[in-house]
Amino acid sequence: MSDYLNHVQDLLKGWGKWARRGGLNLGYQPTFLSLSRARRQLNPNLEMIMDLNDDDALAVDACVSEMILQHPRQHEVAIHTYRYNVAAMVSAKALSCSKSTILNDRRFIIEYVGELLPKIKEKTKN
Repeated sequence: MSDYLNHVQDLLKGWGKWARRGGLNLGYQPTFLSLSRARRQLNPNLEMIMDLNDDDALAVDACVSEMILQHPRQHEVAIHTYRYNVAAMVSAKALSCSKSTILNDRRFIIEYVGELLPKIKEKTKN
């Protein structure tokens, strides 16, 4: 993965952390919250994720939200992966698909957000 896509993945992780901490009350439901808590107990490094300011987090949130209509499964995978820290197998079972589909969706999400993020940030500048 390129440096830029690694940066986008870090931004998505930061967005998930931001959303878990309240995310300006944008309405994320705690559907998988108990799973997220269990994973944090097993993996203490989970919270070693960069903090995003509200502007950056809202830009990433706008990118993720763009997926709702055109790519609904990938949107759900993004929420499961970054918002709730759900493992690929758990997401696959919840979404009735294979683990490899979830892993492919995760790559798609990173590329999609990577393409859309500069456009969203440009819009918010003006």
